[in-house]
Amino acid sequence: MRSALVVIQMALAVVLLVGAGLLLRSFQTLTRVAPGFNAQNLLVVNLPLSPQRYAQNPARTAVVEEIVGRVRALPGVEGAAITTNLPMAGAGAAINFNRAAYPPKGPDDYVLAGYRAVTADYLTTLGVPLLRGRMLTSWDREGSPPVVVVNETLARQYFPDRDALGQRIQLGTEPDPDFQTMEIVGIVGDVKQSFEAGSKAEFFVPYAQYPVPVLAGMYLNAALVVRTAGAPDQVVTSLRSVLREIDPAQPLVNVRTMQTAMAGTVAQPRFQMTLLVAFACVALALAAIGVYGVMAYTVTQRIPEIGVRMAVGASPAQVVRMVVWQGAKLALIGLAVGIGVSAIVAPAMRSLLFETRALDPLTFAVAPGVLAMAALLASYVPARRAASVSALVALNR
Repeated sequence: MRSALVVIQMALAVVLLVGAGLLLRSFQTLTRVAPGFNAQNLLVVNLPLSPQRYAQNPARTAVVEEIVGRVRALPGVEGAAITTNLPMAGAGAAINFNRAAYPPKGPDDYVLAGYRAVTADYLTTLGVPLLRGRMLTSWDREGSPPVVVVNETLARQYFPDRDALGQRIQLGTEPDPDFQTMEIVGIVGDVKQSFEAGSKAEFFVPYAQYPVPVLAGMYLNAALVVRTAGAPDQVVTSLRSVLREIDPAQPLVNVRTMQTAMAGTVAQPRFQMTLLVAFACVALALAAIGVYGVMAYTVTQRIPEIGVRMAVGASPAQVVRMVVWQGAKLALIGLAVGIGVSAIVAPAMRSLLFETRALDPLTFAVAPGVLAMAALLASYVPARRAASVSALVALNR
């Protein structure tokens, strides 16, 4: 019964250690994902615009341009821009659009992409690389020809047989004469909106160009991005002062660095990993204690036998090997059972893993190896005690 309990403890410990190892590997991969922009020295602030004061496009555009201009002029600021959705803040807004080069024949041809309305120099402020064409500028405003900048994924995915640069797209699932088409004037690198595998199609439109009415409410969800020469927190006080001067009622919500914002996106997987690692450590300790307890008790019961062995010529090293092997057999059985159960259970964790195989060979090798070392150490301590017993004392018990 004692041996069976040790085997069960070992098997459960293997399952928990494998699960913790998979989440740890997944988290390491997650945090190494390149966001597609330079997050260093970047301050981000949410600026929810008043729906009463800035419901109309001219007023909204005017206050946004004033905020960007005044912030850009602050000491220590290298760039500033406003967007309707910050990067690394989730999926954000997405909208259907249609392509002049590929008129839709039906619902199966409808295409969808992330939609970001941004001021001039937004992509430059983030440090997003321009691949072809040009960035959006201050000349792209209401009354000027509608333009759009797309990311590399959109260009590759939705214009597979031609150059996306110079093509025209239109918001909406199907062509509509009431809406203007937008010319693709630039193609930029992919910007991650969350830690995820791959990148999604996305396009950026000038904030000053009048949006489709259904999107007008989205434009009230403004966010300010500020590139600083030094530590971002050094400009927070000046930033607050400028915004109070422009509009005393304008709130600043969730002032933080971009690195802090990005860290928040991995809070849930970090918590899941930490919790399972904690349980795995407890299981590892319990398994080692179980092996130690069984072997210590077994050694106590076998002291007369050990005395006989030593009296007829057994060396202390042989006694140590005998006791350790007994504990190792229990550990090996438990490890074999645990690896088998882990192989069955691990695929159920796929939804929690990021670019990590459920049956990751490294994890399935390291986790049982750590447990095997703990079990051998737990067996070695009673074995050394058994080898130190005097043959005469043992025979007299």
